[in-house]
Parts: sequence; C-alpha cells; structure tokens
Amino acid sequence: MNRFTAWVATHPRWAWSWILVMSLGMAWSAGEHLRAMQERERIALLELHAERTAVELLALTMNGNLMGSVAMLGLVDPDVKRDARQESKPNDPPFVNMLESVGRSHGAEGVFVVGTNGVVHSSWDDSNKPSTGIDVRFRPYFKMAVQGKQSVYAAISLATGRRAIYFASPVFASQNNTAEKIGAMVARSDPKSIDKLLANQSDVTLLLSPQGVVFSSNHSEWISWLDQPPTPERLKAIRDLKQFGALFENRQPDVLPLRPEPGFIEYEGRRHAVASAKVSWNDPSGDWRMVLVEDLERSAPLEGRVGRMSASGLGALVMLWMILKVLRGHHAQSVTASKLQLYAARQENSARHKSRLAEMSVRMQQAKGVEELARIFLSEAHAMLGVYRGVIYVRDRPGSDTLRLEASFGVGRDVPRLLLEGDGLLGQCAHEGRPILMTPPEGYWGVIRSGLGETAPDTLAVLPIRLGGVVLGVVELATLGADEEQSGAMRDEMVAMLALNLEIQRRNRDAEELLAKTADAERTKAGQLVFQQALLDTIPYPLFYKGKDTRFMGFNRAYEETFAVERGQLIGKRVMDLEYLPEADRKGYQAEDESVIASGTTVRREVAMPYADGTVHDTIYYASGFRLPDGSSGGMVGTFIDISELRAAERQLVRLSDAGYNRLIKSRAERMRALREEVNELSVALGRVPPYGPEEAEIDP
Repeated sequence: MNRFTAWVATHPRWAWSWILVMSLGMAWSAGEHLRAMQERERIALLELHAERTAVELLALTMNGNLMGSVAMLGLVDPDVKRDARQESKPNDPPFVNMLESVGRSHGAEGVFVVGTNGVVHSSWDDSNKPSTGIDVRFRPYFKMAVQGKQSVYAAISLATGRRAIYFASPVFASQNNTAEKIGAMVARSDPKSIDKLLANQSDVTLLLSPQGVVFSSNHSEWISWLDQPPTPERLKAIRDLKQFGALFENRQPDVLPLRPEPGFIEYEGRRHAVASAKVSWNDPSGDWRMVLVEDLERSAPLEGRVGRMSASGLGALVMLWMILKVLRGHHAQSVTASKLQLYAARQENSARHKSRLAEMSVRMQQAKGVEELARIFLSEAHAMLGVYRGVIYVRDRPGSDTLRLEASFGVGRDVPRLLLEGDGLLGQCAHEGRPILMTPPEGYWGVIRSGLGETAPDTLAVLPIRLGGVVLGVVELATLGADEEQSGAMRDEMVAMLALNLEIQRRNRDAEELLAKTADAERTKAGQLVFQQALLDTIPYPLFYKGKDTRFMGFNRAYEETFAVERGQLIGKRVMDLEYLPEADRKGYQAEDESVIASGTTVRREVAMPYADGTVHDTIYYASGFRLPDGSSGGMVGTFIDISELRAAERQLVRLSDAGYNRLIKSRAERMRALREEVNELSVALGRVPPYGPEEAEIDP
C-alpha cells in the first residue's frame, strides 16, 4: 500500500487517467445495473398483467353468463334431462326453440345436448347446420362433463370448420349436482370476445393450447402456428386429438418466430420480455397459457438511463478523487488496522473459549455421577479461567440444609466434608443465592501452594449454583493473574452449565430409584399373583373371575377339571363363547354378568349345570361384582357348588316310608348340615356373607 501511495504522488497524469477509466467503467456498470433493474420491473409488471388478463379471460368463459346458463339447464331443466336420456324425439321443435332462445340471449352460435353415448341428440345452430347425430365422445369437453366437471374447450368446430369456444356442463339425473351424470349440455360460441380481449394487451399477445398451438393472438397471421418446431411424435399427437380439425392433416405447421417462454428474448434485433399465466379451463390435456411479449426498447428506452449513467460516472470520479486523498492518510489507516487486528484476536479468543465450553458440555453430559461432574468443572475452570484452588458443595436433596463436598482442586484434606446453610461465606452464599466476589485479605489461609513456593490468589469468587431460582449448591474459585472483566462472563456460563448438568444428574438418579421401586413392585405383584392362583387352586369348587368387560381373566384347577377345559383357551372369552353351555343359558349368564358387574351386587341361585362327565348336576351358582379403589366397576367373581347328592337325598326322603324315615332322615340331615357348612366356609373364604344361617344349618330329624 505504501508503494502505491508513492506511485500516485509521483505520477499524477497516470493517476488521473486511471481515475477517468474507472469512472467510465463505473458509469457503464451503473447503466447496465439500471437496465437490469428496469427490465426486472417491467417483467414483474408484465407477469402481473398476464395474470390479470388470464383472470379476465376466465371471467368471460368459465365464470361467464353463458357457462352459468348451460350449467343451470343441465342441473334443473327436466326437458334437458329427458333429451339426454333420449326419452324425447331428436330436435323436437319446442325443445329446439328453447335451445335457440338460450343461444341467442347469450350470443352463442349453437346449443346442443349430448346423451350418455356421446352422440348429439338435439341441437340448434344459427347456420342451419344442426349438430344432431354427431359423435363427440372423443371431445374432452364431453369427457369432463360425464365426470361431473364444467369445462371450456377451444377447437375447430366439426359443424362449421371455424374456430369455436365450447362451454360444457354435466346433465344430472336429478336436481342435485351429486346425482348420476347422464349427458352434457353444450353451447358453442365464436372467439370474437377473446380476440377482442387480447387485441391491445401488449406488443404480442398469445393464447396457447396445452399442445402449444396458437388459438388466438393480436397477430392474426400467427393463429394455428406452433410455439416451437414439432417432433413427429408431437405432431401425431396433435392430429390424433382432432382438436384443430384438418389444419395439420396435409401440411407442416408454421412455427412462431419467437419462443414464448418466460424471461428475456431477442426478437427482430430488439430485446423483449416474455411473461405467461395459466388459464384453467379444465382441459384434460392441461392448462392453457396466456403469453404477453413486450418490447423493452420501447418500455425501458436507453434515453432514460443516460442521466443516471452520467451521474454515476461523475459520482465515481468524485469518489476516486477522494480515494486519492485517502491514500495519503495511509499511516492513520495502518493504526486503525492494528486496532482491528487486536479486536479480531479477541474475537478469535472468544471463539476458542466457546469451542472449549462446547467440549466441556460434552464431557459433563458423559459424567457418571455428581462427583465426576464436579471434578470435570474444576479441571476446566483451571484450564480456562486460571483457577488454582476450588471446591464444590452440593445439596443432598432439594430443600436440604446440608451441602456435601463433591470435589476440590488444589486444596488439602482439611476442607470440611459437610457444610450447613448459613455457615461461613459458602453457607451464606447458599442461603442468599447471591455471588460474593472479593480480593482475599492479607493472611488469607487459602494460599496457592506448589513445590517451589506459595502465593495468595488475586480474586476469590463464591458463586451459587442456581437453576430456576433454586440453589443446588455453591462453588468457590480462587484465581491468579486472570482478567476479571474477560473471564467473569465465561465463569457465569460455566456455573450455569454446571447447574443444568447437576439437575440432569439428580433427575437421572430419581428416575433410576423410581425404576428400581417399580421393578420391586412388579416382582412383588407377580409373587402375589402366583400365591393367589395357588390359593384359588386349593379351593375344591369351580371358581372363575372376570373383568369389567365380562371376559374371563382366570380360573382355578377345579373349574378346569369340572368342565374339561384349559384356562389358556378361555382367558379373554365371554360366557357366550363357552360351547359346553346351552345357548339359552349362555345368553342368560351374559345378561346377568353385565348386570352384576355394573351394579356390584351378589347373585345366588340354584342352577342345573352340565358337567364334563356328561351328567347334569344340581349346583348353587354364586356370583358377586366388585369395585376398584376409585369406585369404578372392576369385574366379578363366581363359583359353582355341587349339591346333587343333597337334592337326591331330599327327593329320596319324600319316597321313604314312615318306618324308616326317622333313621334315614337323621343320617341325611347330618350330611346336609355338613354340605351347608362347607358352603358357608367357602363364602367366608371369598369374603362374602354365608348363604345359610344357623337355623338353616340345623335340621330337626
């Protein structure tokens, strides 16, 4: 830089020549920049104009009065529906008069109805060439109508051989637009309104079909030209579509002299802007395109840029002259550069510390416990802050008044292991939650020692380890030769990071304890379940229990043996799934189960039950609903007690003679008493009221 300044001072002519060349170059660059900016503005306006023109075109067609009339007739007119079903004569005069009225009121050339078979059934045409009998199944407007969609279709008319716009809407079977589609209501109009709309929109205005064929333009000689040279495959596709009649059957189509793609083009030696917008006519082949082309040399002429180019050149000249003056103050700039270098060095140092903080965060996250976490903090504090003595105390539990020493750095064994809140500077810091910064007084005991000597620290910092207003612990740091202004913010960041990781460690510890308790509870619960099942299996009577959804949750062994079933096959089933019970009994049990579970009541009644041995036993059926601790329905428990022998004895007693009655009744009474006592004992085991009172247990022989 010094050599260049000397050259400028000793070669003024060359310096001014350099200034003039640079000024001209900047003037030219400014002109180019202005031209590009003007062109961007023009093309943005042109794109907006193209969108607006496309909206106006849709207002003339898809949203116009003619489309509304066609859609309304296809939805509500019963004559149109009969004609579409071919239930009326083709071209019935009253019906044709109605079509003519609709067409003439909206300036249409023709109106016709197409049946479901795709053939025009009735039509009116102002050229007296009705379309009746023409097959239009291949026309996209018919395909869209039978799909229930309105569409506008621009093509060459099969009836007239001229350009035409078709407005098509479905004919519904009823006055509901979700009903069956039975045909199409179509109106044909000439494109004069579209040609008029495009006449004065821009220097060049084009309406292109999805195949790239010009249908309308303010350059009428370009109508039916293609937007680019066609491939044989593309030309065949256009011919097969028959959208443009016989235009392309026996000749090679002409191609536009410009490419209608959005952006900037060169046309006739002049720069033009091209913008396009989609026209959604529901054409199955895709959207039509509205293309506007504007001559930029007319809308953004060079004359409008000359003044700004001159101003830019003059400004550059003044600026470069000032630069020459600035170069003479190079020495002052060198001083400024030195200051900037110092600032950059500080920024680099800050970035290095931030990187170190990130590494420290990773190490803390990998710590296996609070003690290792505290050691990592003190080690990093020594490396990053110049800490030579330090201790960390952490509360045993949140809310505890006792803090435990977790780690120390550069201190002896005389540091207390426990610290009470409010005891000394550390305890006071833990109590108030505020930092204490001080310069250690002369004679401070916590000197920094090494094998070569000892010295007092420069700064002593006692800091609370806070998280969300809660003091988790305290840290004391003694530094030597550290810049307090620079290291203070970093120290606070490190303590905040320590607080966050301490909370993570605490929560991890709580989570582990909770998991251990949960595992113990699960093991205890599993043992209880095994014990309960063993207890149930010792009961000699069939027993089952169900959930609140009336599905079996478990059985005892007596139930499996009585009915010759396996509990694994029945768990999760309802009584309706038990094939060994009659269907009528299953329905009754199911209804009773639902009632017992819902009400939490008890049911006791005698039931004739078919056992697995093939016989029907007299039993006492006992079922009781239970509720959960929160009061909700929990399920039910049920059992069967076989009293077949008891009932057989009772029936036999009736048949006995008076002579042997007293002797036999005595023995039977004892057996009945024993059976009823067993029933009472089982009820007590299930936690229920015994079904037989003392007066029932005693039988007078």
